[in-house]
Amino acid sequence: MDLNPSSALAAAALIAALLCLEWVAARRLGLGRAGAACAAVGCAGSGIALLVAHVGADPAAGVLAQLGPTGFDLVAVGTVLIAAGAIAWARGRAPAAEGRADERAGELSRAIGFALIVAAVALVLARRGLPERAFQVALPAAHGLRIPWLAAPIAALALAGLASASGRLRARGAIALASSALALTAIGAPGFHGLAAAAQESAGWIALVAAFAASSGLALLAGDALESAPRGARLAGGLAFAALIALSASQPLESGAPRGGDPDDELVVFTARPAQHVVGSTSVDGRVHADLDADELRLVIAPLADDGAPSRVLSLELGPALDGWRPFASGPVDLRSLPPGPFRFGVEVLRSRPDGVLSTIGRRTASIAQVSRGTPTFVMGFAIAAAFAALFVPPVTRWRWLAAVLAAACSALAIMR
Repeated sequence: MDLNPSSALAAAALIAALLCLEWVAARRLGLGRAGAACAAVGCAGSGIALLVAHVGADPAAGVLAQLGPTGFDLVAVGTVLIAAGAIAWARGRAPAAEGRADERAGELSRAIGFALIVAAVALVLARRGLPERAFQVALPAAHGLRIPWLAAPIAALALAGLASASGRLRARGAIALASSALALTAIGAPGFHGLAAAAQESAGWIALVAAFAASSGLALLAGDALESAPRGARLAGGLAFAALIALSASQPLESGAPRGGDPDDELVVFTARPAQHVVGSTSVDGRVHADLDADELRLVIAPLADDGAPSRVLSLELGPALDGWRPFASGPVDLRSLPPGPFRFGVEVLRSRPDGVLSTIGRRTASIAQVSRGTPTFVMGFAIAAAFAALFVPPVTRWRWLAAVLAAACSALAIMR
């Protein structure tokens, strides 16, 4: 990301303000210095990531998820409420101290139960219309299109804070409830984004404010978990984080319905078009009418950005006529050499003239897609390793300060990638 001097100064002032405000809030709410530092760094990193994604050149590929179906969704809201009740009930039954054999035996079962509840909520919301890759706004993914607005260590520690039965943070129950609801609103969860959807033109700003408020509260929970979460809560947070990572990584490389393409007609029909967002590779398949007497078909990938970048032209495999149609296929098209941005994927139909020169007799647009390089493997691996390192660092040693350093590093890598 290129910054001029004035933008760099404004960004530095914003980081300093967020650090100070979150630090003061964390200290007044009962956190120690290490927990307050972790919360402050997490909140500042989220604020910068949200700002970068919101004002970026392509907001659709930014941090905020596309809003899902509008209206009240009883199943989605009911699932979240039942899950919240189950977690509260389990937290109430958790022992206040650790160490006895019977208590250690129950830690694993409670941790697995918490992770299963979190995964079940994610699956239900996905089935009820949660926007594709919504959970990637807070989780690292190898083909993620969005800048995560929560550093991975903060997300994992916040899950441990939700699983913990007690802590040093004052009003932690209210903070956990409000932060969870705001996070679901920000990612466009069905049944939780009615206010943003009703606001129409202001929906992006409402989701932005909800995401920032959620990140502030979740950072406080992360700082509390860093200082006081018992071993069982940390294990539960780690398992839940791993489950969400697995669900996020299982999403297809392409997302969003194809847009901007020409409709099928009596001459050209597309059977596979690039999706709205593509990462790594894509394909364009279809068929042309045999009466066109086409001798060659070409796939033209043209950038829409006015930066002088050249188009990429590839030959399409054209098959023999069958029932009056000739199939064509591109096979996997490697997009990793393309710069991130919007591209038009079009097909040119060519026919040989009497002098043997090929001339274009027609063009069709398959779709207009946003091409992304995704998250580099190193960034994803570092984020996941940092999350588990922060989770299981001994809370009573100086190593607990490492969580703030790891959170800052994850935020910086996510923003700069």
